[in-house]
Amino acid sequence: MDSRTLIPFLFMLCIPASALAVSDAYQSLSMDLVVKAEDDISAERNAEANARLDLALVADPSNARAFVLKGQVQHLLGDTDEGLRLVSIGLQIDPVMREGLVLQTQLASELGNLGVAEAALERFRRICKTNCAEADTLGALVEKARNVDDADPATDSASAKIDGE
Repeated sequence: MDSRTLIPFLFMLCIPASALAVSDAYQSLSMDLVVKAEDDISAERNAEANARLDLALVADPSNARAFVLKGQVQHLLGDTDEGLRLVSIGLQIDPVMREGLVLQTQLASELGNLGVAEAALERFRRICKTNCAEADTLGALVEKARNVDDADPATDSASAKIDGE
């Protein structure tokens, strides 16, 4: 656990559970900010979307959709590792959010994190009751990432050195 997660975790242990509850007004504000951030993303105003999502998470730190969208924005801004981390937080809050599972599969595949990609794809397949062509598309993406990982000469030479020792 690094300092970015340790301090908020320790802080949360000191606060009574009733103090962590978010009022309806703040939840509503958070959702309004998320809707505006979606508009920003559609208009490719990613920095503005990122700022709105920061505010949405201040208003309601349990807004899973805000975490997933912030992960998407971080990816669009070039920080895919942070994007995957944020999407994963959103999915801890709402483990069956289709959009989050799709994005987690895509980002993990792009990063070559096959374990996370395969787990997200499996969860997506379990909740997908209709129109599961998207699951097939995601499966192909994971397979492509697996093939890239298998064909990576850096990985092969590193494992050859380990095997040869």
